[in-house]
Order: sequence, then structure tokens, then C-alpha cells
Amino acid sequence: MQEKALQLVSLAQAQKLKELGFDWEVLEYYEHDNLIHYNDEEINWNDSIRKYEVYSAPSISLALKWFRDVKGVPNSIDSEWYDGSIKIAYIIKYFETENETDCESDYEHYSTYEEVESALLDALLEYCENNN
Repeated sequence: MQEKALQLVSLAQAQKLKELGFDWEVLEYYEHDNLIHYNDEEINWNDSIRKYEVYSAPSISLALKWFRDVKGVPNSIDSEWYDGSIKIAYIIKYFETENETDCESDYEHYSTYEEVESALLDALLEYCENNN
């Protein structure tokens, strides 16, 4: 059976997103290593009102959109047909002063599209940690 739900960020990714200021409202969150699904309404679980450590758990696709829309870091996933199989790479474009710089992964075999999305998110998180 195919999974229809979008893949959520890992706990480590959620923690880094919170450090970077992710404040979009979502249904899911992590609390003490446990993923919780809140059915009532979307909430910004990363707000400072929480008295305990919780981390918003957006889908990876939503986190990538947040990087594009809020952080201004264009990113995309590209595929290439090579030798009878598909290879997928991620591309991050960012701007340093007046010069555009690209950060591109090598084309690699990934088992799923979600796997390359997660690799792209990890690369964006690392980029932002190193350039803040």
C-alpha cells in the first residue's frame, strides 16, 4: 500500500528549523522524541509561550517552501535520465552580495523522491547554520 501522507521532518530537522525561526502553523509536533498529531487546528508549536520543549513538525515540502518564501533561498530538485535509470539531485541557489552562487549535489541514486527532499532540507539547514 502506498503512503499518501507527506513525509514529516525528523526531530533533528525540526530542532534546527526552530533555531532558524520556523514559525508556520502545523498540526504535528515533537514532544520528548514523540511525534504528536493535533487534530483541532494548526498551531505554531515553536512559539515562545510553550513551557516545555516542543518542535513544530511540518512536512519536508512545507519546510522547503519556508526556505524559499521566508529565507529567500531558492531550492529545487532535478532529475536526469542516465544509462537506463533516473538519478536525482538537489539544487540550492543563494546570493552572496552581488554574486549568485549555486550549491548543487552530484546526481545520485535515491530510493525515493522523499529521500532527496530530506537530503535537500539537510543541506539547507547546514547552509543556514554555517552562514548566519
